[in-house]
Amino acid sequence: MTGRFVLIIKTEDDFIFFNDEKDITPEFAEIYKANSDMAHINDWGKITYGMLKTFPQEKVAVKGSCSEVGRCYWYPDGKHKAHLTEEDLLLMENGWYELKFIREAIGKWHESIKENSFNYLLMDLYYWEHRMGSWQAQSQLE
Repeated sequence: MTGRFVLIIKTEDDFIFFNDEKDITPEFAEIYKANSDMAHINDWGKITYGMLKTFPQEKVAVKGSCSEVGRCYWYPDGKHKAHLTEEDLLLMENGWYELKFIREAIGKWHESIKENSFNYLLMDLYYWEHRMGSWQAQSQLE
């Protein structure tokens, strides 16, 4: 085992192969590191470089985090609380209840989705907005 990896993506009419067999150029590494405070140059950087060199320029890659919601992070027993209050949401993170600006932001968010949660469970939407928003923002940089 060489420690190298290959990512294969199936498109409608073909397969696209990305690999890390080519070394990242110093120029690419400099730009990559300059655009992400926590750059993972030896793994995500290699994937990104492989995509840059092999991904068809006329195509668009879409990243996402749908499967993360399925983990039920805040209710691992699979039992979702039927009615969540703003206080319930605030108490999920230590110290949030004491911070007025966070209480106000959570209150506005909670109010905005009361009538239209798109048939998602509130806890899943909150996880997606709060936890995955931060993680995906970093992920999209790489």
